[in-house]
Amino acid sequence: MRRALSRARLGVLGLGVLACLSRSALAQPAQVGSGDGTKDYTPNQKHSLSSVLDRYEARRQDIALRLQQRKIELANLLRRDDPSKATLQAKVGEIMELEKERQELGIDELFDAKAQMKPAQWRVFRDRLMHSIVFGSSGRSGSRR
Repeated sequence: MRRALSRARLGVLGLGVLACLSRSALAQPAQVGSGDGTKDYTPNQKHSLSSVLDRYEARRQDIALRLQQRKIELANLLRRDDPSKATLQAKVGEIMELEKERQELGIDELFDAKAQMKPAQWRVFRDRLMHSIVFGSSGRSGSRR
């Protein structure tokens, strides 16, 4: 049981950071003022990136809802006085499959977004994404309030 739950936590922490791919992340211009000559997204790129996000939104929401439902089901199973180990493992397996589906969807979305960017824009976006993975969405490495 403990091992299965640890695997579930690792899956959530693993590539879950791809959820950082959002309208706010893509809405930021690629220019960082570093003198690298990177231009802001063109209107055509903004439209294309918005379309990428729109195409994935319903699927992200569907997976999130199904994940939430399975986690509630797991919690209800754990409330029982004598839950079956096999039943709990099966439910964790369902959660892990949905998490895998979510991660794969995030990777697909990331590469569809990348295809809309120039290499210099992608490098800036990738660096921002990595920074948000390490330091959180606030982008601050200092203490939190």
